Amino acid sequence: MPRNTFIIVGFLAIFAALVVGVNLGKKFSQKPNAAQTIAPTASPTLDLTPTAALSSSQVFASDYCGISFKYPTNFTKLDAASGSAVLLNPDNAQASIAVTCQKNIPRPPLSSENIEQATVSGVIATLYHDVSAKDGTSIDKLIFNHPKNGLDIFIAGTGTIFEQIVSSLNILR
Repeated sequence: MPRNTFIIVGFLAIFAALVVGVNLGKKFSQKPNAAQTIAPTASPTLDLTPTAALSSSQVFASDYCGISFKYPTNFTKLDAASGSAVLLNPDNAQASIAVTCQKNIPRPPLSSENIEQATVSGVIATLYHDVSAKDGTSIDKLIFNHPKNGLDIFIAGTGTIFEQIVSSLNILR
């Protein structure tokens, strides 16, 4: 390869590396927007006692994830791979529940005011009070590590139904 071509290719490679590095730096140093910054809305400890029992319920059980819980019979369950599911609320799509499990689920980068520790079926869990980036709707995310299979369990939702589901959560041993 001629010397001038080698110098131009080298210069372009260095330039491309600098541009990518600067863009990555911008991405990691961005300030949260208003939708990501929320005021604390919960007490420092999670009360897992439901305020009202589920009037009629069925059981979600996943041997792969190693969990089970009760959810309303009017919800539609959409199964996904590896024991994951979405429980759709027919009356309010915003109140649907997502459940999944996998190794090393990333934790939301929230301030300590929006994070609670809770005990779920004898296991320490973390509850994140977050908001949807799409429309600013509040959403709670419960994440914990299953003591037997080592998978991280993720349950996300909002409102009373979410609280009732979390309070009925059992870890299958």
